Amino acid sequence: MRWKKKLHLALKDISSFESDVDAIMLGGDLTDFGRTIEYKRLKAIMDAYKLPPVYANMGNHDYYDICLTSEGAFSTETMPNGKTDAMSRERFPKFFGYEKPYFDVWANDVHLILLSTVPGSTLPFGRCR
Repeated sequence: MRWKKKLHLALKDISSFESDVDAIMLGGDLTDFGRTIEYKRLKAIMDAYKLPPVYANMGNHDYYDICLTSEGAFSTETMPNGKTDAMSRERFPKFFGYEKPYFDVWANDVHLILLSTVPGSTLPFGRCR
C-alpha cells in the first residue's frame, strides 16, 4: 500500500511545520470504494497526528460501494447491489462530522466552498467505472 506510506509522510510533514497550518483540504477519492471500513482506516491514520482542521470533498470513488458484490469484488453487473448513492452521501459527511457533503467554511481569510461529486457527473446511470 504505497498510498498509505505517502499519506503518513505527508501528515508527518504537516505536523512538523514550524509555522501553523490553518487547514488541510482533501480533494476527493479518499477511499477506494467508500466503505465504512476504509473511512475507519483513514481516521486511524489521521488520528495519529496533531492536525489542523481537515475539510474534504467526496470523489467518485467514495460512491463505489454500490458497485461491489457481496464478496467485495467490483462488478458493473450487480449495481446497485441494494445500496444507494444516498447511502454514500450519508456515510461521507457522517465520517467528517458534516451535515451535508457540500458546505462552505472560512479558514482564516480564505473562503472554502466544498462541492462534492454527485452521481451522474461521474457515474453514468446504471454503470460503475
